[in-house]
Amino acid sequence: MKTTFQRSYLPPLAVGLTSLYLIERLFLLVDRYAVNIFFSDQWQFNNATVFEKHTWWQIFTWQHGPHRQGAGGVLAKLLEPYFSWNSRTESFLIAGIVVATMLLALLLKVRLCRGLDYYDVTIPLLCLTVTQCEVIFGAANLAHGSVPLLLVMLYCLAWTLDREVLRYPLVAVLNFLLVFTGFGFFIGLITPFALLWSFRISSRTRSARIWHVCTMVAAVASVALFFVHYRWEPAVPCYGHLVTHRAEYLEFVTLMYANFMGLFGVGLGPVFWGSLLLLILVSVICIQAWIFRRTKSTQPLVIVVLIAYSLIFCAATARGRICLGLPAAEESRYMPYLIPGLLGVYFYLCRVTQRIFRQAVLIAFAAFALYAGGPIHTSDQIEMMGFYSSKSRWRDCYLTHRDIAFCDQQTGAWIGPTMGDPHLQEKLDFLERNRLNFAAP
Repeated sequence: MKTTFQRSYLPPLAVGLTSLYLIERLFLLVDRYAVNIFFSDQWQFNNATVFEKHTWWQIFTWQHGPHRQGAGGVLAKLLEPYFSWNSRTESFLIAGIVVATMLLALLLKVRLCRGLDYYDVTIPLLCLTVTQCEVIFGAANLAHGSVPLLLVMLYCLAWTLDREVLRYPLVAVLNFLLVFTGFGFFIGLITPFALLWSFRISSRTRSARIWHVCTMVAAVASVALFFVHYRWEPAVPCYGHLVTHRAEYLEFVTLMYANFMGLFGVGLGPVFWGSLLLLILVSVICIQAWIFRRTKSTQPLVIVVLIAYSLIFCAATARGRICLGLPAAEESRYMPYLIPGLLGVYFYLCRVTQRIFRQAVLIAFAAFALYAGGPIHTSDQIEMMGFYSSKSRWRDCYLTHRDIAFCDQQTGAWIGPTMGDPHLQEKLDFLERNRLNFAAP
């Protein structure tokens, strides 16, 4: 009895201790590198919540670049006025959302695979990786990275519910929120196919079929509503310049996955390891799609959704950013969107039936997660220090001289979306008059 009890609590203990260490590290990094001043695109998308007055629906549908603010904008408007729009507090909030996402991922693993195992340390290593540092320390935006990922975990958990009267309404609501929240939009492209695919396994009762059809209508309507008054804003002037060799799109995606592993650069090594990861994702999604055809469970569908979401995001990013060159694949703000796909692979490996093979592949994947999310890689350290240095030096200079052009030249950096932004001075004055952000007491 004692041995059985020890075996039952030791895996959760190992996962819990690993999670606590990574959570502490994340919050210590925020405390060290977060600076209280708006930065880059924050001066633009905060028009919806700080610098202008808008209705809740206008905030929800506010467009910044190719996506809308959605639940991220609403959450910021609800919470951040209590903290005078302090950028450090916002970074702590994002870190908290990342932690909540990790906890939901652990819950999803329990729902899919029944219980925790030692190998589940992989989940906090993937979810709490420092490689996603730009979404926390750069132009922090709740709608970009943190909140969409949280909603994706909730969306997948909704698919695991047994009662269809709960499953389909929750899928519809979460799909709606995702469509309007940053790059959660890509879930909106997946949901109609997931519903069509799952129609054959829904119960034959009349109410279940009605809920299923209503959810399908709501999913299609959500995407249609997204495009009402939508403007195409690719956010890079070179968008549409096609590359000479189409293989460069694939290379771009492989470098995104290599960057997640901490392999920085565009050489043969990063391309090889990124290609291997990409091949694994594509293989797993094909296997799970085949399995789903022969099962009555939605669990394989969840794995397909997780991997498909990451692959679609990567393909869209490659299409939109390839004109900037292959080094653009190494942007850390893309890394949160790779996490769902890697979690999908891990959940698939946990469900492999052959015990010896399952243990072997789980050890290999845990080793990959440990290398990717365990250490703070040099490139990430440099990026965090760069954000801290640029923001703090510019803020200190402005508080002393109140001269934007002088501080741009003196620090070799600029705090606005572009150098010489014509609206930056009036926004800085607005913050000082209202004692917000860097001007708060």
